[in-house]
Amino acid sequence: MNYFVKNDSTTIHSPGGFWGHLGILVQGQPKYLWFPITAYTRQLVYKNSTEKYMAIPCMDNSLLLINCDKIEELVLLDEPAALLLTWIGTAL
Repeated sequence: MNYFVKNDSTTIHSPGGFWGHLGILVQGQPKYLWFPITAYTRQLVYKNSTEKYMAIPCMDNSLLLINCDKIEELVLLDEPAALLLTWIGTAL
């Protein structure tokens, strides 16, 4: 697991509530996969976005192990934006 998560003070888990969703578009797939995340997870995605692999903990008790070479796009959508999309009729 140390290969995926850097062992320094910035990667120590900090508690937090729901921040929004992470959208993942896998190469060759027509739709995004959406996962609920905390603000801590959002920071992890930002900090590790240039790495080949990422480990992303999600609020639905899943742990995503991502090979970034196979990902076309990552989208971070905060809660207010998600509510707006739901309100105008576009569900996550």
